[in-house]
Amino acid sequence: MPPLYDRAFGDNPADWIAASPYHQLTREASPMLIVCSSQRRDSCPQGQALADKGTTLGVTMTVLPEDLSHGEINKELGKASAYTRAVDGFVGGVVN
Repeated sequence: MPPLYDRAFGDNPADWIAASPYHQLTREASPMLIVCSSQRRDSCPQGQALADKGTTLGVTMTVLPEDLSHGEINKELGKASAYTRAVDGFVGGVVN
């Protein structure tokens, strides 16, 4: 694992599993919008794997690939864009 993971989650693999949305996902989960960076080779496939597991459990999950870095995904949300409209649409569909 990259050193970033050790700094964020420690060096105990059991802690990584405990913090992993994939490993903690249950049928009782709320619908999720998984925004992923299409600039990273592993980001969207990991998001799709989570969505696929959700589908098998009956949990609504949508993957939204964005051509933005991880930091830009956070920074750009809320600005006038198709990305923000997609997030608003998902949230509105869940809340309503």
